Amino acid sequence: MLDASSNRINGSIPLKMGEQGNLNYLNLSNNVMSGIIPNDITLLPNLRLLDLSSNSFHGAVPVTKYSFSPLEIIDLSRNYLNGGIPVEICFIVTLTTLDLSNNSIGGQIPYCLDNLIKLTSLNLAYNNLNGQIPLSLVSLLEMNLLNNSLVAQVPDKYRYCFPAKAFVGNKKLCGNIKGLRHCDLPFFSIIMPLVPMSICIGASLFLYSKRFDQIEGPGIQLLCAFLPR
Repeated sequence: MLDASSNRINGSIPLKMGEQGNLNYLNLSNNVMSGIIPNDITLLPNLRLLDLSSNSFHGAVPVTKYSFSPLEIIDLSRNYLNGGIPVEICFIVTLTTLDLSNNSIGGQIPYCLDNLIKLTSLNLAYNNLNGQIPLSLVSLLEMNLLNNSLVAQVPDKYRYCFPAKAFVGNKKLCGNIKGLRHCDLPFFSIIMPLVPMSICIGASLFLYSKRFDQIEGPGIQLLCAFLPR
């Protein structure tokens, strides 16, 4: 066990840290440490807690395809990490808490996170994440996606599982959640009742979707399939 938190320690993590095979608890949070976090840390065979939060570390999240430590808690929040969330993190099946908030992490949220059946708390707030929110995250007890660049509609079931503040700050998100804009209905759902059946024969029409801000097809035949006969 090594707890050296809140001591204003500077410098980088020693490369030999990855050789401490008996280490099961490593807390270096709230210091002034910098540099890249060695991947070897997540190779420690007995490590259960890794807390490097509130430092000045940069580079990628230190997880590789060989990371099979029995980690339960990873807290790398409030650093300067970039890159994406490595899919290899989905192999740490013992993980219960993952906090990568307040970094510069981009890319999409890996859909394989549903492999982490013990994961209960996920904090990815204040990053540059994009893409959609995986549906499987609804099973979490705590989730924070505040201030990213996520897109699309938040499923209604999420409004009953997490506070509204978990989603705000994502300008391209919409849904029935306080603080988010309402999702615009596609144009065809508005004009569909107004289109007479007589124009459906042999006609072709491209439809404009307000929701996706692009031209959609394939034609009026698709629209007519939903009209009452």
